[in-house]
Amino acid sequence: SNMSMMKSIFRRTVNPLFVKSTQTYSMRYMSTSNLAKDQLESDVASYYGKNANYAGLFGTNIHFGYFPHISDPSKKVITFPESGDALNKHMIDIAGINESSNVIDFGCGVGGPIFDVSQQTGCSATGLDITKEFIDQANEKFGSKSEKVNYIQGSITNLPTELKQGPKFSHLFSIQCICHIAQCFNDVCREAASVLDTNGIMVINDFVVSEDGPSDKAKAHFYDRLHFTQLLSFADFAETLTNNGFDIIKYENCSQHAKYGYEILAPQAEQAQMISEDGVKLSKHYQETSGCFERGELGMVVVVARKK
Repeated sequence: SNMSMMKSIFRRTVNPLFVKSTQTYSMRYMSTSNLAKDQLESDVASYYGKNANYAGLFGTNIHFGYFPHISDPSKKVITFPESGDALNKHMIDIAGINESSNVIDFGCGVGGPIFDVSQQTGCSATGLDITKEFIDQANEKFGSKSEKVNYIQGSITNLPTELKQGPKFSHLFSIQCICHIAQCFNDVCREAASVLDTNGIMVINDFVVSEDGPSDKAKAHFYDRLHFTQLLSFADFAETLTNNGFDIIKYENCSQHAKYGYEILAPQAEQAQMISEDGVKLSKHYQETSGCFERGELGMVVVVARKK
């Protein structure tokens, strides 16, 4: 079948370490009861509403980034804060976002990345996030500066009515958001399809886990620290998108970018003497996490998919 062909292509393109078993162990969790979903979303909202470590190291773009020199050695080596902008630019390019685009950002955080996308391309943009503090900050800091950008509080697993009844979007943009609600990815894809135009483009950057599920180190230094209950594998991403009527146009394994990002953040966290909420030095978490990406226990992916 088309699906098994798709999965085998995915498995061939990923780091072989990544593929030890062909069991898609997490598919059964993909749709979650509303109660569990609400609990999950309120946990995510409160974690990000409270966590101060991010502002120090990451600036306003609290995302892991893209380092052009990893894909193309002729490109200059950039700093960690610059890598967030580089990821934005890369996603704009591969998704084909331009001034005629109308873009929705699922999980916009404090709103910087989608504001930058609009500033760079001239597109209209809407940021959506479950965390009220983020939306308040986004409106104050970015919404006030542009007629073309607005921010709304709401859930990506059950979109606000105003979005469902409004104009359709040409593009959906999402950076490192699905990882927080991986077990609801089926719901996210359904909601995405409901607000995208025919042939609408979804561009997603996110974290994934090896087909075997998390190693002990991935669990201790990544899952537990970031309050992840579960992540999708590369193949889960493909399967869920395909099952929800999306064609996968482009798929990039960006795990080496995450490995490098954590590697360069570790000494900065060490110098700043940052401690994680579990009492462990953040630099230790970062070093160990970099190793997990290097060994293929964790991965980072950029996917471009088109609504059929």
